[in-house]
Amino acid sequence: MSRQIFFANLNATIDKFISENKVDKDKIMLSGHSLGGLGSMYVAYNSNGRYSALAVMSGYNPGVDLSGITIPTVGYVGTPGGGEDSNSYNFMVSKFKNRFGEANTFV
Repeated sequence: MSRQIFFANLNATIDKFISENKVDKDKIMLSGHSLGGLGSMYVAYNSNGRYSALAVMSGYNPGVDLSGITIPTVGYVGTPGGGEDSNSYNFMVSKFKNRFGEANTFV
């Protein structure tokens, strides 16, 4: 699926949900765990202000430019000894924490 089709489908789904439900359009946030965390970072980077916040749990996305994510962002990750994937752990405690700060990255 192309990037353009992905975002057209995603936006159409969100617009349909908004039209059928009572939703504050200024308070739509992204969240994802693991591969969903990777996807939520990608969407946040490419969404031009549609979302109000981002929460990533155990995400790993070395290809996304975290500096392009400008909405309030928090991250959560477990430890490798507790079953967390080492790539996810290393990404979250280095790149993610460096970008969003210690107060927004919970290990």
